[in-house]
Amino acid sequence: MKKLLAGFFLYSLMTYATAAFINNGDNTTTDTSTGLDWLALTVTQSYTYNDAATNNPGWRYATETEVHTIFDSIFVNFVATGPGIDSNKAGQTAEVAVFSSIFGITATSATGDKTFGFYRDGAGTIRTAGYDSTAIYRHYQYGSATGTYLQKFGAFMVRTSSVSVPEASSVLLMAFGLLGLFATARRKA
Repeated sequence: MKKLLAGFFLYSLMTYATAAFINNGDNTTTDTSTGLDWLALTVTQSYTYNDAATNNPGWRYATETEVHTIFDSIFVNFVATGPGIDSNKAGQTAEVAVFSSIFGITATSATGDKTFGFYRDGAGTIRTAGYDSTAIYRHYQYGSATGTYLQKFGAFMVRTSSVSVPEASSVLLMAFGLLGLFATARRKA
């Protein structure tokens, strides 16, 4: 019984520590740290940047800050080796997998999978974030938001989440309650 309670206690702490993203099963993912739902890039793929919002009512374009926040929370080892580029994709396979699970894969080629999304920076320039077979891109001006690029890109879209996420205090309260039960059971034994 003691091992079971101790195991549950540790599991509850680990679950909270790693529950930054919740896959909602409908091409959306909730970022629990920001309270935003993110639409998979594959949903807006092939739309012009301007048509992405029109075709997805209830969603808005993600701001530059929002894109950078989720990007930085996924790619924690990003080191710019060029303007907005990290050429060390090979060292970040776990991060690429998380990014793909949230946003989908927007293109596949002989050299590997790619996932790219458009957003506007503070100056109104359309930028991209994502990865290809060789590098990770955080703030890159990659061509334009028209023509052939649309086949491989989506637009970063967000909305305020309606998913209920437990607060840290609730998780800690539950953990301390379990710890109290464990201590009581130990004294009786």
